[in-house]
Amino acid sequence: MSLPRPITFLTKRLVVLVLISFILATIIITLMGPEPSRLLLDKPPSAKPETVFANDPSYLSPSKNFSNPAVDRLLDLFEFSDEVPLKESDIYGLSKRCRLFRDLSNVIYDARGNLHPDAVFRAGGKEKVKKVEEALGKMEAFLFPFFQKDNPIQSLNSLLKSYNNERGIVLSTGNFHYRYALHLIQTIRLVFNSHLPIEIFYYGDKDLSADKIKELEKVSRVRVIDLSKLVNSVGIGGWSMKSFMILFSSFSEVIFMDADALFLQDPEVVFRQKGYIETGTLLFRDRTMKMDAESGKHANYVRSIIREPSEYALQGRIFRKLSVHEGESGVLVFDKARTFHVLLLLCKMNTDYFKKEFYDVFYGDKETFWVAFEAMRVPYFLNKAAGGAVGYRNPENGHICGGLYHPDENMKPLWFNGGIVPNKHYDGDAPMQLTHWATDTTWGNVIWDWETSTSPFCMMPVDPEKEIGTIDGPFAATASGLVKVWNENVKPRIA
Repeated sequence: MSLPRPITFLTKRLVVLVLISFILATIIITLMGPEPSRLLLDKPPSAKPETVFANDPSYLSPSKNFSNPAVDRLLDLFEFSDEVPLKESDIYGLSKRCRLFRDLSNVIYDARGNLHPDAVFRAGGKEKVKKVEEALGKMEAFLFPFFQKDNPIQSLNSLLKSYNNERGIVLSTGNFHYRYALHLIQTIRLVFNSHLPIEIFYYGDKDLSADKIKELEKVSRVRVIDLSKLVNSVGIGGWSMKSFMILFSSFSEVIFMDADALFLQDPEVVFRQKGYIETGTLLFRDRTMKMDAESGKHANYVRSIIREPSEYALQGRIFRKLSVHEGESGVLVFDKARTFHVLLLLCKMNTDYFKKEFYDVFYGDKETFWVAFEAMRVPYFLNKAAGGAVGYRNPENGHICGGLYHPDENMKPLWFNGGIVPNKHYDGDAPMQLTHWATDTTWGNVIWDWETSTSPFCMMPVDPEKEIGTIDGPFAATASGLVKVWNENVKPRIA
């Protein structure tokens, strides 16, 4: 049975009204720009148009009236933050400023500090580009006053552009660690036949003497750099200089090494690790040490900085109260184009004004690295195995004694910390035996014997059958090479 004509007519009218409403709603949503969730600082604006539209001269004309609400929101946040000073040790507040700086920078600049071809579109007009540039200039002057007046590089964008598209090694040394630094770079050249360029940083004339600088520079492709000539006096020294050395090195991709680190494989293998390829970062875990982890002090402090930890961090040891340690900083691998803004936060975190509370809780810089990635909400990779030991087996209890050991992603020996001698803090230059390794894959109740004047740290893992092995095959040959270089190329120069 057919419907009466008035009902059919009303139905058609209703359908037309619904269609018109839908079209109008679509137009309004499009004009308003990104949905509210895109306005969050943690999700930088991305407004790349179709290529033809972006290059349309009439669209880019100053007379064109358009806007990007996400950019307006970022500029509003800048205006607010510009009036609120940061308190001492307020790393949470600092990280919010650094995210804002990154998000504003991403609007108009690419990862190498060049202006985006479509910056006008991304910002919402030429005037907005100017406002973003002005905001970034003010924020950089306030947050990152790093550049010495005699440094030819005077801005962060200039620093980004100065990186040389090379992979290289960065390390730091002073007079105390000189012999270990000399040993490290000699092993890189003589044991692995690696020609990666090396930059060695120190801080001021009192840190490293001229005769030692001369000896280090005798090694091929080694530059020795005084960081104090590049960076203003911003309250750094010792551990806190590492992130500045990475930032101010000339390389695009960096392997930072402590002076007393030694490798059991060619260092370049780190660039082929899956975690590094995926994230542009490779970090390593420190020893599992329970101590007062169950108090929650360390987890609570980190949560005060990052508030909403990633699931990746929550599955680590700090938040599960398994250890007072998570990361260590003896070797750090960075693709600086992908991690530049994290490095900026790291540098600032490690200045005197912000580091005191952090260093009191964690005794040093080593946890700042993964925490900075969490604070900036940037992916990173921590090697699965926790710090172990490599050296010799104690015949009395079977514990493995020696340096702080780290395997690669395939659980093969990669590197260790502490130098070739049993204990660098005491006299003696006899090299340590390198016959066994022990690792920690369980993060459980590892037994640690503390170092003494005559012995290094010793370790017994939870599962000795699976977590203890011998240095054999090519690794044994490498270990012999490390000892040979120490005896023949280093000891005669430090006698």
